[in-house]
Amino acid sequence: MANISIESKKAEGLRRLHDLCERFHLGSRLEDQLKRDKLYYSYGISMDTIAWDERYPRFVETFQERYDCYVYHAIESNTAMGKMLSLLYVSDDRSDWPEEEYGEYGVMTFTFIVDTPDGFWDGEFGSIGLGAPMGYLARTW
Repeated sequence: MANISIESKKAEGLRRLHDLCERFHLGSRLEDQLKRDKLYYSYGISMDTIAWDERYPRFVETFQERYDCYVYHAIESNTAMGKMLSLLYVSDDRSDWPEEEYGEYGVMTFTFIVDTPDGFWDGEFGSIGLGAPMGYLARTW
């Protein structure tokens, strides 16, 4: 089992976020906040700190502890199945890092339906597509 330091995961998360900001022309706001250990999430029409919804910091903390990962951004989406939150993360296994990054097949996330009784525990790993329709990251598929 790998045991990569949190500092290394943060550095990798910041690098990935920088790449996303460059690719989608988002400016430096997200990177600047992450450098200050402030996690942002994208939702509906904007971006804000993850604490905007009081449940979200708990979901992020639970995920990071359970899977030994570092979350560098989150995306909220309203879908036919309910409100979803997708966590973009850096895992503890460096050999998985290339597959976790944004690429031809989207970006790896842990996504869960927020409004279900089990909330976080209904989540699963998978990939999602990204876009930036109005200056924030959005799930496209």
